[in-house]
Amino acid sequence: KRMGEIAQLQQQLQQAQGQIKELSGDLQTARRETVHTKQQIEVEKAKTRIADSEMRSKSASKDALGKLSNAVKLQTEKIRLNERVNSQEKSQKEKK
Repeated sequence: KRMGEIAQLQQQLQQAQGQIKELSGDLQTARRETVHTKQQIEVEKAKTRIADSEMRSKSASKDALGKLSNAVKLQTEKIRLNERVNSQEKSQKEKK
């Protein structure tokens, strides 16, 4: 009878050890998945920051291009006006 109890306890111990080993493996897997998930979150945050920075950069470039275009148009208009004034002055001098 005592040998049967010992055998039964040994079997229960082996089962408990197996469960502990299995649960330890599950815990290790869960930890790895958590680390991987945190890494993915950081990557996504970085992607978002990069995309925001790219968008601001494109917007700033577009604004600068618009300002440059306006400056060119303004200078072109000034040149036309100067040419017109010069032409009128030349015409007036020739009439005299």
